Amino acid sequence: MGGLNGVNGRHKHGQTQIQESLRPPEGGWGWMVAFGMALMFISTSGHYLSFVPLFSGILEQLGEQTTGATIIMTALTASVNFTGLVTNRLLRTMSYRVVAMLGAFLFALGMLLTVFAQSMVHIVVTYSIIAGIGMGLVAPSSYLAINSYFVSRRGLAMGFCQAGIGLGFIVVPYLVEAMLHSYGFRGTMLLLAGISFNSFVGALLYQPVEWHTVLLRLHKTIVKEDESDMEDVPLGSRPISMIGATTLFMDVIPDEEDDLTMVCSHGNSLANKTAEDTVSDRFMQPKNEHTWTLLRQVPDEAEEGDYATFSKPSTSSDPPPSVIGPRKSSCCLRLANSLSQSLDLALLKDPIYVNIVLGLSVSFASDTIFFTVFPFHLAQKPWPAFSDKEVALCLSITAGADAVARLILPIVTDRLGVGPRVAYLLGCFLSAVVRSIFASVHGFLTIATMSGVVGFLKGALVVNQSLIIAEQCPLDRFAAAYSLFMVINGVITLCLGPAVGVIRDKTNSFPFSIHVLSAILFLCVLMWVLEYIWVSCRAHTLRSLSHTLKTRLC
Repeated sequence: MGGLNGVNGRHKHGQTQIQESLRPPEGGWGWMVAFGMALMFISTSGHYLSFVPLFSGILEQLGEQTTGATIIMTALTASVNFTGLVTNRLLRTMSYRVVAMLGAFLFALGMLLTVFAQSMVHIVVTYSIIAGIGMGLVAPSSYLAINSYFVSRRGLAMGFCQAGIGLGFIVVPYLVEAMLHSYGFRGTMLLLAGISFNSFVGALLYQPVEWHTVLLRLHKTIVKEDESDMEDVPLGSRPISMIGATTLFMDVIPDEEDDLTMVCSHGNSLANKTAEDTVSDRFMQPKNEHTWTLLRQVPDEAEEGDYATFSKPSTSSDPPPSVIGPRKSSCCLRLANSLSQSLDLALLKDPIYVNIVLGLSVSFASDTIFFTVFPFHLAQKPWPAFSDKEVALCLSITAGADAVARLILPIVTDRLGVGPRVAYLLGCFLSAVVRSIFASVHGFLTIATMSGVVGFLKGALVVNQSLIIAEQCPLDRFAAAYSLFMVINGVITLCLGPAVGVIRDKTNSFPFSIHVLSAILFLCVLMWVLEYIWVSCRAHTLRSLSHTLKTRLC
């Protein structure tokens, strides 16, 4: 008896399929977009660090030096963030290039009109509202532009861009100081308005990504075997492949580019995913309104079947209904429905997105308030206060370390495979610890050293902020996701700012206020760690359920 037999001498026949797809350039003109973004932010918001010396003279003339600065900055923060109410709709009806140019025009117009300010109301309307709305349009359109050009190298591109912005923030304060000394408030504002018109050049560099996309031609050869010849081979003496061998040849158009060859097998099929699906710190990925895919929750050696996609049944391709409800005749309900569609409030049904936005908002508010308190803490300490030059030197050290971090950290994290969210989480934790230490130490040399550490960790937060949202949401929903984040961020910042101010007035202590701000940073760390634990436990339960179902089916 020959026993059970296998097959041998099979003739293999290949069937080739060609698939074409467009991919972002991952470079090329994208570097010009990054340069344009750096130019955009330097020419618009570069003078923010010089806000106090810039407006102190005019506010003193108007008799508003006590509360005027607070009112202007509060109104500016509200205008920038609440512009998110309309940004998503604008980016859906116009290109990011047009929206950026509109924002640049409004900002430059607001700066120009501020030159003629004769009252506090005039400054609030022109500088805080008009220029603030312009800045609120510039930010999301710029982030959308650079995210459209980069996917796998997005962190590196954002790092170079943020490094350029950081270097600009070092130079501009000295430029403002020199202009104030020579031309006074109105002459300086006129020159800053002229500088802000350079943002149009940055906006013009935001060319549509469709002009530079790369066409990838995928040749897929499916190997079939012809059972013509037979050979007696004991069954079990050769491994049985559960997935047939498939060879993929990827041609990059234009022709002068090198051909990419990718061989897929059962052993490495999970590794050959697109950059969007290999984010190291992304716990859950929304594929559409009704589908969730768990990522990075199963060990690398797990079976493919352990990765599960859970979908709700959907019988229509129409967009999901508004979370507000059906349109009614009531004016309030129509307004609420319009707001829901403008902000894409369906994003709030994603608990991961909500947790990300809340964490980013509380940490952003803490960071903003800290650097507002920072110079006052140096100038009003219980020990001998620093001179203006010493305070300026500490601020310069902080800005310089910030710029270095924006340049170095994206390269380091990219080499180590650390995702933006993990880097941001570590930055929050270390910043909270370092800032509390900063509030407790004495001596100029120690303070100056700690200022550098504080600035370096600030760079770790800034460079990763927009990347986290970009990797959580698909590109076509980034504008909506970032706009909604701006609104939530504005609400939280406006709530926390006065609260910390009250704490400062009650305790008469800047160090205690800094400790409170560090505790707020820890709140972001706590929320994200709890999310990771919850997702990990849920993934373990789903793996167990999947294993049980596979056992029963077999």
